Amino acid sequence: MRTVPFKKVLDGIATRLGLDPDTNVQSAEAESWASYVTSQLRYAWEFLDWPEIRKLELRAFRDVYDNAASYGVGSEIYYQPSDAYFICTVLSSGNLPTDTNFWAPLVSVIARVDYAQTGQNVIGDVFGIWLDDPRTNAAPRLVNYFIDAEAIYLPGFSGASRVWIRYRPTCPEFTAKSWSNLTNYVVDDIRYLRDSGECYRALQNSVGQNPASQSTYWTKQEVPYIFAEWLKAAVYADALREDGSTDKAAVEEARAEKLLIREADKIWFQQGQQPTWSAVTS
Repeated sequence: MRTVPFKKVLDGIATRLGLDPDTNVQSAEAESWASYVTSQLRYAWEFLDWPEIRKLELRAFRDVYDNAASYGVGSEIYYQPSDAYFICTVLSSGNLPTDTNFWAPLVSVIARVDYAQTGQNVIGDVFGIWLDDPRTNAAPRLVNYFIDAEAIYLPGFSGASRVWIRYRPTCPEFTAKSWSNLTNYVVDDIRYLRDSGECYRALQNSVGQNPASQSTYWTKQEVPYIFAEWLKAAVYADALREDGSTDKAAVEEARAEKLLIREADKIWFQQGQQPTWSAVTS
């Protein structure tokens, strides 16, 4: 996915407001804009099935085994070298699933894909599930599914250990609160790193782990290139409304909407990529 640094969006908002982004922006202002960026991006994110942000991935029905992780009794995992599922029978740390002293084959596997699987992108909206890779198969076999609050279920499914899922990831979130190497961070904390001009979300608890270089602790909150100009204009309108300039805000909001429609038009008319939803739900 093509992206732009989060700082470019903040700078574009400041410039529209007549401020020097490097000297005249107060931290409270920047944080307010970051909040608006999060809400406006979600609006654009869910406006269309954007090819730019949707993903197609081969997913297992359990977390993929991690040799560095510890597993408690009853933990269920997918082990790729064996293309099979196992259940932990004795507390395990670094013991391969093929070691029968710690693991046993999982005989009955409920076909379920959690939205949040360890080490994977979080699944937001599902657009289709197949047995075959739709990119290389002209007639991929569709899989029936239904969704609940925590997972995607494939009732009565059999015949494969994994499935291809086309989905939209959850929308990233942003902040202008700076990262500090002295602060204790917990999972899902979001911080802004001025050196890189990007926001990052914590993947695990940490202290002093630089978000720009420690990808096991942090993941970058990316701003899609196709939404950059829309975000600058839309958040500018939000800032005007916050200052009481409601009439001007309405004008700028209409201009912003045209930018988003223009990006949609590129997909529908210029690129001929009409979004399709061929999933079967029950």
